[in-house]
Amino acid sequence: MKVTELHEIISSNGWTKIRQEGSHIRYEKDGKRYTVPFHKGKEIDNSFAKKILKDMGIL
Repeated sequence: MKVTELHEIISSNGWTKIRQEGSHIRYEKDGKRYTVPFHKGKEIDNSFAKKILKDMGIL
């Protein structure tokens, strides 16, 4: 999965981008915060993407 696809999924599920520092983006939703790596143009391992989405309550 492309990193940009992962961030589109996160944004479409109501998470708001708070800030970006270097290669990480911090999101917030309902008082919860989660930091997600962002390396534009790169692939992210599917199992790692699933873990992120599960931790964020999307899966």
